[in-house]
Amino acid sequence: MDSYNRDERGWGNTDAELYEKIGRAWRSKDYTGIGKLLCAVAGNALREGRLLRALKFFCASLVLFVFGLHNIITITLKAFIVVCVVYILWLVITIEPSDFNKAKTAYKSGDYKTAVEYYMKAAENDSVNRAAALNILGNCYYSGKGVEQSYVEAVKYYRLSAELGYHWGEYNLATCYYDGEGVTKDFVEAVRLFKLAAEEDNASALSYLGLCHHFGEGVEKNLVEAVNYYRRAAELGDLKGEFYLGWCYFYGVGVEQNYEEAAKLFKSVYEKNYDDAYALRMLADCYYHGYGVETDYKEAFRLYCLSEEKGAFVVLEKNDCYRELINVYLVEAENGSVEAQNMLGDCYYNGLCNYKEALKWYRIAAKNGSAEAYNNVGQCYFHGQGTKQDYAKAVVLFKEAVVKGSSSGEYNLGYCYYNGFGVKKDIAKAKELFKSAADKGNSQAKEMLEIIKNGK
Repeated sequence: MDSYNRDERGWGNTDAELYEKIGRAWRSKDYTGIGKLLCAVAGNALREGRLLRALKFFCASLVLFVFGLHNIITITLKAFIVVCVVYILWLVITIEPSDFNKAKTAYKSGDYKTAVEYYMKAAENDSVNRAAALNILGNCYYSGKGVEQSYVEAVKYYRLSAELGYHWGEYNLATCYYDGEGVTKDFVEAVRLFKLAAEEDNASALSYLGLCHHFGEGVEKNLVEAVNYYRRAAELGDLKGEFYLGWCYFYGVGVEQNYEEAAKLFKSVYEKNYDDAYALRMLADCYYHGYGVETDYKEAFRLYCLSEEKGAFVVLEKNDCYRELINVYLVEAENGSVEAQNMLGDCYYNGLCNYKEALKWYRIAAKNGSAEAYNNVGQCYFHGQGTKQDYAKAVVLFKEAVVKGSSSGEYNLGYCYYNGFGVKKDIAKAKELFKSAADKGNSQAKEMLEIIKNGK
């Protein structure tokens, strides 16, 4: 009983904290205390607008509170109360979902038109969820989901939501002023709205305030203050804020330069799937130059490729990395690593365009059983790179790659059947190979299946 205060109602506690207290009360057989705590859980649900959950927990708290008064209420009265509670729960369970919940269900299923209809109703009739509904209607108009895309209409709904004090409405309206979408660009107004949202611990708004102070947009330029905003945003889990904080550490902007801290932050945002080309490139730079981490050309090259796929300009860095990788892979390849032999071929093929040297290493890797190497040798014959062009020979090699399980080999062999390169044209066979490769995640094969489907 010492670890649990039976007079503690639990108001202001999170659900997790309340559940922990309920567990202690249960072990103490303090049913009245449990009833009070369940009532607090119901209060949390009510503040979140989850009426059904609130009613259920309130009914449960009533039952336990009554049973805690075992010295006053008779067994008959207890039984009567339980029957009443069961009846109330039955009524609660059969209550029709609110318009807001119907809208959320429709939105999740991709039925945006229906979602918009219910969000409109919620915005008109649901006092608890009105601000959130207005903000989501703004999102629908912003992205054109369920309605005709219109930044002007988006701004209208964001403004209505912001006027009700909803932090996401304030944030979204601020970004419209920041970017000049649906409204005249106004950094000063954007900063004012970002600050309102930030007061509610909106991490995205804090990141933008960092940017505004960083570049002097709508506010006097202050790099130290920018770092403070980035840090607060990062602490609240905003990956953009975490990346910008890393950038400041990397270049020593507004804070003392610290490569280790920068690399740590870049790695953190990457591991949390922050899909940003520049963030990937910055982490690649750390691995390439050994800034804050041990130099790792393989990891640097992998990240450079990923960042390039997402739109970053890294051609020069990749070429430099190829030269470093050749030295790394050469040692491993000469020691018998089949993967290194194939990768060494890639470095010569893609980086230095030395196709004869690439073909030499692809052949060595293929001889040692690499499926991808067979496909790569086939590519050399198909394009006539490092050897005389020979479609028939390419087909033989692609077939060997397929036997060994290469999805790239399946795609290339399918491409040959589709166009009649080195083999008799056979669309059905090509489709079969494309499907097999697509099932293994080959994006080119998926594109070819769409082309065949559309009769192109």
